[in-house]
Amino acid sequence: MKKKVRWSSSWKIFPLARKRLKDFKWWFIWRFHPEHQYNVVKIDLKSGYYNVDTRMLHACFSLLVEFIEKEHEGREDFLKNIEGIKKEYPNDHQHWTISKEEAMALYDWWKVQRPSDHAANDKEFSEYYKNVETVFEKEFNPNGTARAFSRIRSVDRNVEKKPRGYFQDQENALDMKDEEMLIRLMKIRQSLWT
Repeated sequence: MKKKVRWSSSWKIFPLARKRLKDFKWWFIWRFHPEHQYNVVKIDLKSGYYNVDTRMLHACFSLLVEFIEKEHEGREDFLKNIEGIKKEYPNDHQHWTISKEEAMALYDWWKVQRPSDHAANDKEFSEYYKNVETVFEKEFNPNGTARAFSRIRSVDRNVEKKPRGYFQDQENALDMKDEEMLIRLMKIRQSLWT
């Protein structure tokens, strides 16, 4: 005797199949579609080797840039969003807007101020070393041992000699500014949602 197929039980399989197909669809999209690869951070560094600290800085600020430019469609839209919050919640907008304004300040620093600071430092460095030359010399001690050293000699007499470590101090100041801004970004990271 044949058993009758109960349609009600077979229909229970289809929702499961639909769910599996939907899961597969999103699995595929999240891995291969560039706009939906949320687990990949695209950074704006040129090809080459970079230490972890540099990659971490650029990755964090790339996420901030993505938040403002893609999720809010640019700087102007983001500023309109802040103004809209102030109008919508006139008495209680402080906690909403402080972090948004901080995000805007960090975005402006990353896109405008930081590149100009680094470009000015690089220009000063290259201009200075274009007009000086490094001379390597040997000096003999009274006991007969030799000591090698280098010194900078100006090719152009009008170039002011920089103190030893001047450019390293400049680089350290820029690194400290990067670290300060990264800390500020970490403090507001939980408010970066749409």
